[in-house]
Amino acid sequence: MNIKLNKIAFLLLILGAATVSQAQNWSLSGNNLNGVSTPKLGSTDNFDFKFFTNDQFRMNLTKTGWLGLNIDQPRG
Repeated sequence: MNIKLNKIAFLLLILGAATVSQAQNWSLSGNNLNGVSTPKLGSTDNFDFKFFTNDQFRMNLTKTGWLGLNIDQPRG
């Protein structure tokens, strides 16, 4: 009984670790959001989310929700 529970705990630990590591990766060729309860792109902290292409600043989504196209600090 104890060995069986240890095997189950080990499998759950491995499956949990695989899920966490998969959630931290973002593929430039596309991402599968199937099975994700809340798919999202952005930050989880209190900082602006800045977009760049060709190493040039293009857009800023501020932490307060303002969106600036080619403007670093959009204002209302």
